[in-house]
Amino acid sequence: MERIPEEGEYIIVKIKEISPNSAIVEIKEYNYVNGFVHLSEIANCWIKDIKKFIKPNQIKVAKVLRVDRHRSYINLSFKQVPVNISREREREYKIEQKANNLLRRFVEKNKAGITYEEIKKKLTDTFGSIKDSFEYLSSAGAGTFSKDFKLEKNFTEDLYNLVKKSIVKKQVYINANIFIRLYDSDGIEKIKEMLDIKEENVRINYICAPKYSIKITGRDYIECEKKFTQISKKILGFSNPKHNIINIERIKG
Repeated sequence: MERIPEEGEYIIVKIKEISPNSAIVEIKEYNYVNGFVHLSEIANCWIKDIKKFIKPNQIKVAKVLRVDRHRSYINLSFKQVPVNISREREREYKIEQKANNLLRRFVEKNKAGITYEEIKKKLTDTFGSIKDSFEYLSSAGAGTFSKDFKLEKNFTEDLYNLVKKSIVKKQVYINANIFIRLYDSDGIEKIKEMLDIKEENVRINYICAPKYSIKITGRDYIECEKKFTQISKKILGFSNPKHNIINIERIKG
């Protein structure tokens, strides 16, 4: 069955065709299936000429709005993509291209009884991308990687050393302030409960009443945004206009 993206996912697309009221795009990460972007989802403003906003062969980030799996029909939006997520997905796409090119050149130079297409399929079938497979290689080590994929030891060790030098892992983060004013008799216990976040890479600090800070660290903004949304829902779930006030304010930058 043809792989297609999920609703709510942010994907990399290449613009194929443009009409006055829509655009047809090629979804590069899903075997180049096509998607559709209506004029109303191009930008957050009135559009007189669509070609002033998008161009053929342009690479963009789109949000998946609706998927019809029977028809392989995928409805997309450009305007509903947050700026930070767009930058992050574009960065990931460039890293994936770099990783692909690095793997291709390495395999062609170091003959090991396997073609570039064969090893690429092995890695993408397991990890979804070459970038993620390189991250696994970097953390697991050449020996484990060699056994997992039945590759020659010298070949894998050379690839490991090349990946360590060429692919730099980057951390991103989200900062926010939390303002909590509780007037319940058990307010202190409620604050302890709402701020008891047992999540990896999440740090909450007390600043001064009624202010707390939260910092979420991750490999990419999409991961951080998802975690931030989950934590915000938990904290705001304690809000009761009659007895307390809870606000969460993102810090830009």
